[in-house]
Amino acid sequence: MSTISRDSKGRVDRDVLSVVVDKACAVFVGRLPRKYDQNHVLQLCDSVGAVRNFYASGDTYAFVEFKTGQSAKAAAELLNGTLVSSKEDKAQSSKATFIEAMRLTRLFIGGFNRSLDPSHIESAIRKIEPVS
Repeated sequence: MSTISRDSKGRVDRDVLSVVVDKACAVFVGRLPRKYDQNHVLQLCDSVGAVRNFYASGDTYAFVEFKTGQSAKAAAELLNGTLVSSKEDKAQSSKATFIEAMRLTRLFIGGFNRSLDPSHIESAIRKIEPVS
């Protein structure tokens, strides 16, 4: 089973968030309950295919990068609508959305210092891929 990188206090290490290596192998997992059980999501994904990376991007969403595009496609098809529980209250659950990252057409970027000039962010993104 894959592991989640954690900081010294046991929280998910958000510094491991990086650019997904291959968008064809990634799945966006949304509509998760607040304080969802990350290990549960990881176990669900591992049941479909080998996971390369797990990005705990926010309180109610994450990205999972599989080793193959076939696994990502299977996860989107098989896991979409799966109930995921809250870690603190098992009675709180929601039907998670699993979407192939290739189908995502917008990019959310957050967590930046407000003093950072938006043009710096845009120029960094343009180095990776042209923005329309």
